[in-house]
Amino acid sequence: MSQQSAPPKPLPSAAAKLFDLRIMIGGLFTFYGVVLIFAGIFDGPAEIQKAAGININLW
Repeated sequence: MSQQSAPPKPLPSAAAKLFDLRIMIGGLFTFYGVVLIFAGIFDGPAEIQKAAGININLW
């Protein structure tokens, strides 16, 4: 029995890492979360009244 080793995987290039879809989607979720946090912090009385007095963001 001879043991065959699998050929080594090539390392992804820097451009491939930069445009990895998981990184882009994660960045968009992070950006959206930050926007919602700031929108919730700076809600005015009209938005709080619209949400039945609870400081919640209804986006």
